[in-house]
Amino acid sequence: RLFKFGIKMCIMVSLKPRYKHIVQKPYFCGPACIQMILFRRGKWVEQEEIGQKCGVKILAKDKNKFTRKLQTAKNLKGCGIWLAEFGKPKILKFLKKYGMKAKVFKLSEIRNLEEFISDNLRESNDIIANFWLKPIYGSSDGHFVLVSEFDVRRKIVTVCDPWYAYPSFWEIKLSKLAGCMTKKFDGRERGFVVVSKI
Repeated sequence: RLFKFGIKMCIMVSLKPRYKHIVQKPYFCGPACIQMILFRRGKWVEQEEIGQKCGVKILAKDKNKFTRKLQTAKNLKGCGIWLAEFGKPKILKFLKKYGMKAKVFKLSEIRNLEEFISDNLRESNDIIANFWLKPIYGSSDGHFVLVSEFDVRRKIVTVCDPWYAYPSFWEIKLSKLAGCMTKKFDGRERGFVVVSKI
């Protein structure tokens, strides 16, 4: 009994899928997260293909940084991808092709954040976190990272971050990460995308 209990506690304290870190292209934190999720599940898809199929927009001045023809936006606010777009047909259709589905959860829709993270990691689902960077790195942008590990006892999340300027993996208190998802920064509530098998 004690032996079994010890194993259970160990699993509950540290829950983690294993990701190979991949660096994102400009505006491509969302597609880079999808790329790492697919790679973890044994599928290799080029990042630009993901971005193109998912409708990610870039600034016209950055076209030369990409090999594929991508949609352009008038300003930075229209670049990249937004949380809500993960629940729209373009991305859902792309993921379905690889046997995956996605569901968007705004922070206010999650009753118990610790259980939400723990349960999804235990079920081997992938969790993409979307938050405002300013309280952490001082940048006035939204960003996507993967939840790579959750220490239940310390309530600390380890994230896998595709942006080259930040550490590939870094830790943050779950409460602080949640605080970076509220509307107070730019009026837009952020949250999570759960990607799982169909």
